[in-house]
Amino acid sequence: MTRFYRIAHLAKTSKSEGLIGVTAATLWRWVKSGHFPAPIKLGANTTAFDAEAVQGWIAERLSGQSASKSGHVGGAK
Repeated sequence: MTRFYRIAHLAKTSKSEGLIGVTAATLWRWVKSGHFPAPIKLGANTTAFDAEAVQGWIAERLSGQSASKSGHVGGAK
């Protein structure tokens, strides 16, 4: 079963930090530039993001962050 995130769950608002922690405007800029997974149109007024794609995007950032902290990014030493 495919799960989805709505923008309100991902983006930071005055009431919540959101899963990604940036504003909706920033997320849409990232989508437009190809730096964040594109949403899926579920209906005329419903757009959502595939949860698996978003979790994969987060995992890539976390693995890159740990590699840069260790001073080693990919490949053999």
